[in-house]
Amino acid sequence: MPHCENCGTKWSWADTLKIGFKNNRNCPSCGERQYVVPDLSLKTYILYLLPVITLIVFNILFEFSTGLFIALATPYILIAIAFMPYTIKLSTKQKPIW
Repeated sequence: MPHCENCGTKWSWADTLKIGFKNNRNCPSCGERQYVVPDLSLKTYILYLLPVITLIVFNILFEFSTGLFIALATPYILIAIAFMPYTIKLSTKQKPIW
């Protein structure tokens, strides 16, 4: 789990998950605005999206049924969401994405 760069407080899984979708949030302990480090998050999101894109391509090529596609995609998406907070790093300064 990430730590607040200002006060050093370790963030909870739920707080970290929320910042993963919004990219900034106030520290629950000190109130200082924290931002997701963009280079890390971009690499992480690409890593998470690559299997989903591969599954979509296989779906187009092999014409999976909708039920099979959902059955294959759902567990992966749930696992990716569960592990996303462990890959996030925080910064007190917002940096450009590129």
